[in-house]
Amino acid sequence: MTASFVRGSSFSELSQTPDLPASNEDSDERTGLATDEKERIIGGVEASIAAFPYVVGIRTGLVETEDFYYFCSGALIDPEYVVTAAHCTEVPDLYVSIGSQYGSGPGEDNGKEIRVIKASQHPNKVMT
Repeated sequence: MTASFVRGSSFSELSQTPDLPASNEDSDERTGLATDEKERIIGGVEASIAAFPYVVGIRTGLVETEDFYYFCSGALIDPEYVVTAAHCTEVPDLYVSIGSQYGSGPGEDNGKEIRVIKASQHPNKVMT
């Protein structure tokens, strides 16, 4: 199995539900929507990098120039490969950020910013 280990842990070990704190979502009584932008994912809570080390952010542009845009996420399945949705590979100049809380860049010592060399799509993909 090519993708059986990530940072010394197997996917079966990583896929166990982490112990996360309960959400303290404040919501608008009229709409039921979260009023705090950090709480906009339903039932979402702050997650530690250690709980999901294989999750990556996919974006265009460079963080250093502040000319970038995150638009997709993916999962590291091998030291050199990320799996994501097909539409995420249709944009030129792609970068992957891994190992940092809010994307790699200034102030993110542990994160890595990696330029995508080749993006491929499944030959039988169907866009609907």
